Amino acid sequence: LTMTNVFMNSQAPFGTGAQQPFGIWLNAPKAGPSPSGGGAFEVLEDLGDVVVRRTDGEELFRAKIDGLRQLHIVGTDAANDLLRLDVANLPLDVRFLGGNGGQDSLEVFGGTFDVATHTLLNRHDGTLRLDGQTVSYTGLEPVDLSGLALSELVFQLPATSDRAVLEDVGDADDGVMRFRSLNNTFESTTFRVPSSLTINAGAGNDTITVASQDELWVSGVELHGEAGND
Repeated sequence: LTMTNVFMNSQAPFGTGAQQPFGIWLNAPKAGPSPSGGGAFEVLEDLGDVVVRRTDGEELFRAKIDGLRQLHIVGTDAANDLLRLDVANLPLDVRFLGGNGGQDSLEVFGGTFDVATHTLLNRHDGTLRLDGQTVSYTGLEPVDLSGLALSELVFQLPATSDRAVLEDVGDADDGVMRFRSLNNTFESTTFRVPSSLTINAGAGNDTITVASQDELWVSGVELHGEAGND
């Protein structure tokens, strides 16, 4: 796991000079003791700091949020990385690069937002816009947004011919559903039922199927076919 932080002021704990990016390479000798072979990690705000820690509570990294504008986290190649991102009080853009190989996943939770737009770029990459905050990812398998409270959720499909399905997962009345591709053109996303759900099909000849629905989903879905024969 690699963490790269970009400062907007002269604070530069690693490297020299103002606005120098610095990193902690957790699987390299310069980092000291580190997890090997990937693992599960959390990013959260604590007393004005951004903290990266293992899910068992062991703290790996801490820095003042003041002056930070973004946090990049790079997963370990050929290993399973899970990033749990608590956005409740974290005013940073975050980028998670899962790395090559392995089963890498992202959980975003802890916040309440008016509009969330999930742009699905391809099979493993995408961008999540939460009001004014951006979470982007590459090289992932599942994305879990079920820990977010959303008024409006928008899915933007890639410019491919997609076979998409919207379905209930878990208990019939737990308010959690999933949006996934049957032909591997975009990343699967689990989410909590919002007040408003929109799917923009993008270019290509797309098919969108509502296979099942959670009992708490009462608002329906707004579908926009956009380009192609849908």
